[in-house]
Amino acid sequence: MWTSFKQQSSPHILTTYNTESRFSTMTDHYFVSKLLNVFWIRELVTRLASTSENEGEVVINFFNPGGVKTGLHRDTKPMQIFDALTGRTAEEGGRLVIDAAFLKGRDTHGCYLSEAKVVE
Repeated sequence: MWTSFKQQSSPHILTTYNTESRFSTMTDHYFVSKLLNVFWIRELVTRLASTSENEGEVVINFFNPGGVKTGLHRDTKPMQIFDALTGRTAEEGGRLVIDAAFLKGRDTHGCYLSEAKVVE
């Protein structure tokens, strides 16, 4: 949603993504990393769904805990301020991890969860 994903036309997306010259735009780099996570999870869900031996045994949820004050943005002052104003505590963020990992059931397999709710 927030990146132009310039690497998508590269024949080797991860190699292009890992090029040091691309690190100059850290915000976009961060957004692309999140997008690649979404692609990876979608592919994993597709591959798992195609094997009948795993059916019902594994539930894969991709979740977004939202902003959490963890120190991840320690080098970016605007993000530190944003986290301080709007971020969850690590405990609150942890609850969302537990929700996605243990509380959601098969009906959420392959879904994207944001703040403990299934969203498109």
